[in-house]
Amino acid sequence: MSWRRRDEEAGVVERDGRGGSGREAFRPSGQVTGWVCVGLAAAVVVFYVVEHDRGMPVWLVAAAVTFGALSWAVLLRPRVALVDGSLELRGSFDTVRMPLAGIETVAVGRVLVVRTEDRRWTSAALGRSARQARRDDEAASRSGFAGQTALSYAALVERRLQDAVQDAVQQEARASRAAQRRPGGAGRAGGADGSDAWSGAGPVVRRPAWPEIVVVAVAVVVTLVLLLA
Repeated sequence: MSWRRRDEEAGVVERDGRGGSGREAFRPSGQVTGWVCVGLAAAVVVFYVVEHDRGMPVWLVAAAVTFGALSWAVLLRPRVALVDGSLELRGSFDTVRMPLAGIETVAVGRVLVVRTEDRRWTSAALGRSARQARRDDEAASRSGFAGQTALSYAALVERRLQDAVQDAVQQEARASRAAQRRPGGAGRAGGADGSDAWSGAGPVVRRPAWPEIVVVAVAVVVTLVLLLA
């Protein structure tokens, strides 16, 4: 049984076929804490609306909104997904997408660490303690189904990402060899100027998360204004 099939059955991978895209999204760590924080912030706002005559200061409500917005951005928004041959790292205030073939290493420690040729990327969406990492190493040393089922959620995702990177590199290598065999093919699949078109180093796309940026910035400013007024 493949890692992808096993992960789907274990609920590790959230399949999403929207728009015909092959998307595998992995559940982030810390969801429970994030929703508790957002719930507490919402409770403060609701209490103010229902019991506004109790004299609760408005700045406290604004602070609750700020706390809830930050909790969403820091604890709930971060996600990791495989999308059409790329790794998508959704952070608190941005989304980065990079080609899998350009990734050198993937490892999950306290946070997810992805290394490409020119930089190191991190994501707080996935993580595990040093103690859990040691347990995973012990489980991985066992053979058969028992060792696989003893792995933590973070270890399963780490393996899935590593497999995806390996598959992408192998596909790029096959495409390069096929280009060499074509009539008029260069020594390798290069561009018209002789540049190396197959190195896995495709463009890394980074998009700001404007809704989160605007909401948090406005909430912080309003809180400070009300607090200092």
